[in-house]
Formats: sequence, structure tokens, C-alpha cells
Amino acid sequence: MQKALGFKVTLTGTWRSGATIGTSGLPNISSVTTNKPDVVILQYGNNEQTAAGSTASLYHDNLTKAVQTLKAQLPKVKVIIVTPWTQNPAFQRSVTQVGSSTGAAVVDIAKISTDNSNHASASTSSWAGKVSGDWPNDQGNAKIAAAIEQVIAKAY
Repeated sequence: MQKALGFKVTLTGTWRSGATIGTSGLPNISSVTTNKPDVVILQYGNNEQTAAGSTASLYHDNLTKAVQTLKAQLPKVKVIIVTPWTQNPAFQRSVTQVGSSTGAAVVDIAKISTDNSNHASASTSSWAGKVSGDWPNDQGNAKIAAAIEQVIAKAY
């Protein structure tokens, strides 16, 4: 985005292995808003699909709360929500519904995720180190970034 769109880009993440929107996302909203970003990109839902006690309904409610809180604290922020990498229809629908109800832009990565050439293998290293489970490889990450970049370009 910095090269293609000329934006000043600062990546500030609260990434944590195994995190969910309830365990990491919502508690870290205040650290996001203190940076006063113009764009916030959220992608949760993979870990929620396997976390004990998690449901698509709880995920939907937490994602809605996250977007609403961001927009309340940063009225001019553009919020982009990305569908989960793991293609569970109930979780995919939740993202679409939250986007519709909150005005957040949605990036659906289903076509990227279902293309096996975009999947990392257990022997692959990625930005987070050695891959465990089903995650995008470098090519998949580049395609996701390009899809997000298109949404940002349209917003500005």
C-alpha cells in the first residue's frame, strides 16, 4: 500500500498465536484507537472455529462490537473486515452480515483460500515462523494483501 498508493503505512499488530476476537481483539481496541489510524483491518474467525465454547453467533457478536467500538472512538476510520481463511459457511456469513450492519468493508478471501496453490505446508516458513495448521503461504498472503489494497484504493 505504501508503494502502490503512496500511503504512510505503520503495521501495529497484537498478533498472538491462538487468539480470538474475544480473547485478544476486543481487549486491544483501546491500543488500536490510541494510534488514531485511518484504516483498521480485522481478520478473526479461524481460531474461533476450533476454540472451546466458541460459536458463529458469539463470533458475530464480538466482531460487531469490535467494529462498532472502533467507529465510535474513531468516527472517520475505515474498517475493513476479512473473511476467515478457514471456510466455515456460518463464520463467512457472520463477516458479511457484520459488514452490512456496520458499514465496514468486507474482503471475501474464499477464492484465495480454496485455491490449494495458496496454502502453506507444514515445512513452510512464513512471516510468523514455521507453519502449523492450514494457513496461507507467501503467494496466498500476497493475494490477500492485493484484495485489501483494492478496497482501500476505492475508499480513498
